[in-house]
Amino acid sequence: MVPSAQGKGYATEAVQKLVEWALSNKNVTKIVAECLNDNVPSMRVLEKLQMKRIGSQKSMLNWQLEK
Repeated sequence: MVPSAQGKGYATEAVQKLVEWALSNKNVTKIVAECLNDNVPSMRVLEKLQMKRIGSQKSMLNWQLEK
């Protein structure tokens, strides 16, 4: 995200629409995501969308949202 667009909710809005679209498919039962463990803005986006942190591998955090 370009610096001038950061902190304005664009990432949250975009990811929220992707999650809504994916969950509208009857074959989708969960969504998984990952982000770097020091990427606080990405963690906040995933938390706002009610994703749960389910673990980590090396420098990545794993997240999940179930239908």
